[in-house]
Amino acid sequence: MPSPENGGPCDPEAAAPFDWTKFRLGGQFRIEANTNNFGYHPAVITDDQHNQSFVNQRYRLWLTYTPTEHVEGYIQMQVGGINWGNNFDFDHNFNGTFSPIVGDRVGIELRRAWLAYRDEICGKVRAGFLDWHDSFGDTIASSDYDFNAGGIEWTNTLPGWNDTKLKAAILQLTDRAFVGTGEGLPGPRSAYLFAFDADQSPMEKASIGASAYYLNDRGGYSYPTVPNYTLAWDFWFGVRGKIDFEMAPLSGFVIVNTGERHDIGSNFHHTGWAGQAQLGPLPFWIGNFFTQLVYASGDSNPGVGTSSEFRTVAQTARDNFGAQGYWSYLHITSPNGPNDVADLGVGLQDRGFGLVTVQAKYEVPLTKCFKSTTAVAYLRSDRPNNVGNSSYLGTELGELFTLNLGGGLSLDFGAAVLFTGDFYRVSATGPKPDNLYEGFARLQLEF
Repeated sequence: MPSPENGGPCDPEAAAPFDWTKFRLGGQFRIEANTNNFGYHPAVITDDQHNQSFVNQRYRLWLTYTPTEHVEGYIQMQVGGINWGNNFDFDHNFNGTFSPIVGDRVGIELRRAWLAYRDEICGKVRAGFLDWHDSFGDTIASSDYDFNAGGIEWTNTLPGWNDTKLKAAILQLTDRAFVGTGEGLPGPRSAYLFAFDADQSPMEKASIGASAYYLNDRGGYSYPTVPNYTLAWDFWFGVRGKIDFEMAPLSGFVIVNTGERHDIGSNFHHTGWAGQAQLGPLPFWIGNFFTQLVYASGDSNPGVGTSSEFRTVAQTARDNFGAQGYWSYLHITSPNGPNDVADLGVGLQDRGFGLVTVQAKYEVPLTKCFKSTTAVAYLRSDRPNNVGNSSYLGTELGELFTLNLGGGLSLDFGAAVLFTGDFYRVSATGPKPDNLYEGFARLQLEF
């Protein structure tokens, strides 16, 4: 009979509740300083952009408890981000009510938490607020950028099938059964995501995979800027691959997306696709070179009638820019770790106009603990913006330095400039948008 010490699946006794060797503590503490001349996810950029500077602070702390090799409990809490000089935090799941002063609150967020059970034959099952993300480089849903949804996930590896990795999940994205949304129609007012991923390595230096995702939306999730629709659905199917050539790895994916939104009195239907090809790291001179081409189809009149736009699973900021994640090499147009408190929100959805971008970066180790990363990119939408009547988003150039201070502490600092395109004009005949800049620094401790 298995004993409590060896962690058998049917132990007659529980593990000691205060055996601290069964606990693992982790955290991410950071302070970010930023100066720029643009707002968060602007639809247009004027010829008289205002400057702003701020310092933001955020703490995350997590705890994992594994009483046996089969059982796991996990919790992650977050405080922040809080700008220096403010006495309030952004809204989390629960606002603090300890202060009588309106707006004086600091939110403590339950960011992730789950219970898990693992079996050598049946795999691992997790239930709770999960760190789920897509299998396409976090381009359509990223838990790192707060796509942490409640649900159930199953993962398993099949040794007899060349170590094929399988993952399936059911996630609940909204539950608004008692909240009216304006249309006055009955319904469950909920949105569910059904996801399946499969990956395999047919040879030593190559891998292939495929995914299918289906989102059933009856809760106003997928179209956050459209107030009155009764239901919507979206389906994604994609394939991906990676091969490690002798010189450098080459990877890529292709995703097809189709969906429908039922408005009152009419329907909206769209079918689009997205793809990516990435090369790197490629050793060159004293550093490593990376490059990627990213495309997503769009429409000049998105959200109306029949459209060729590609839409993402996550609707991160609820502003129709779509999923936010750390797939880009850039700083101003898309979020990047050391400066993810200010960006334009450019992604594959991009408000339905689509995206075409060619990006490159060059990483150079200046010393053992000091690294330079230079990035440059050309960006345009797939279809012209129906406001500015242009598809050119701009050309961005950025420089990032990373200093490893040891013990999990690092300092990142740098700057970027965007030579802004006419896509962001306030009108087709409006003035040329200002060029944008950003300076940033991040002091971060991870353990």
